[in-house]
Amino acid sequence: MKQRNLGARVTLLATALIATVASTTLLYSCSRNVQTSEVKKVKYHCPMHPTYISDRPGKCPICGMNLVPIEKETPEEKYPPGTVVISPYKEQLIGVRYSKVQYVDLTKEIRTVGIVKPDERRTYHVHVKVSGWIEKLYVNYRGAMVKKGQPLFTLYSPELLSSQEEYLIALNTWEKLKDSPVPGVREDARRLLEAARERLLLWDITPGQIRALERKKQPFVKVPIYSKYTGYVIWKNVIEGMFINAGTHIYEIADLSRVWVMADIYESETPFVSLGDEAVITSSYDPSLKLTGTVDYIYPYLDEKTRTQKVRLTIVNDDELTLRPEMYVNVILKIPLGQRLAVPVDAVMRTGKRNIVFVRAKEGTLVPREIRVGPEVGDYLIVLDGLEEGDEIVTSANFLIDSESKLKLAIESMGGEKGAHKTRGQ
Repeated sequence: MKQRNLGARVTLLATALIATVASTTLLYSCSRNVQTSEVKKVKYHCPMHPTYISDRPGKCPICGMNLVPIEKETPEEKYPPGTVVISPYKEQLIGVRYSKVQYVDLTKEIRTVGIVKPDERRTYHVHVKVSGWIEKLYVNYRGAMVKKGQPLFTLYSPELLSSQEEYLIALNTWEKLKDSPVPGVREDARRLLEAARERLLLWDITPGQIRALERKKQPFVKVPIYSKYTGYVIWKNVIEGMFINAGTHIYEIADLSRVWVMADIYESETPFVSLGDEAVITSSYDPSLKLTGTVDYIYPYLDEKTRTQKVRLTIVNDDELTLRPEMYVNVILKIPLGQRLAVPVDAVMRTGKRNIVFVRAKEGTLVPREIRVGPEVGDYLIVLDGLEEGDEIVTSANFLIDSESKLKLAIESMGGEKGAHKTRGQ
């Protein structure tokens, strides 16, 4: 009886041992199969020719480069095509940096050049209203400084001489008839004197010259012509002894105490410029020169050759004539734009048709997003649509990430493994 029990126990232990060995073998075999299945799922592709895909490592038959494994991500969430998943090690290796989208106080700085011009509102023509000869020319060269009331030249004019004689006759008549008991005679004498006086004034004879004529009681043969303006002679058209007609352009005098600077603004920058904007005027050959001016006119047309728009600035010139006509100067316009939603320029990939940024959805997951941008202001681009304040975007290594994104899109567009090329011998 004891021998039977002992035999049953031995049989039971042997059966259990066999079952354990069998289950271990089965689990090991399943594990080998799973590992083999996972290994078989690894695909390889050429970095230069992403459309070439192989099931085994080797070399690309097109360029000879080593095939690299295609990393398979198991995303927990659904992301748009082109999403890149990158490990922290690779982020550090390629130098990925991030920046948050935020509102920035922007100031648009426009740098251009300008040419100094006389203020046309302070430029005057000198001419006479009678014919005659220039007897003596006092201001006889361009660039001469003249002041208001300074004699410019003397003029002999038969018409002017006759008008002086008529005035003296009218004056003599008035002196004789001013006490006449006949009101009509007295009034006619007064009107005749006033008419003769008015003619002399209209011919630019000054009141002081008329008083001198009254005292002398004889006409002036050579009548001095005085300047009505203060400034510099920038144009001269006569010489001494020359005959001139009524209306002849003799001088052009410019008051340079206030000048214009004509600046050229590129077509893309004209929307930023407004009347009243302040500008700083500097010079490349005089570092100490620094004047301020104001935009007082924007011309309503562009230069068809340079595609620039003229902007006129008014500058107060000092007594030393720091700015002279036809000088070249540098113009700096700083235009505040206020708080605007903006991103660094380096963060945006410009393809010509689209503007792409990579948004950090979570740690290591970068999602491409198309945005609409405004003008570039310094180191920033104004964001019009596509981003919100607080979004975290990539600001460096964009080209590497964009290349990886396009590679994934290219592989996905082939339909995955169905469109893959097979290596030789498979």
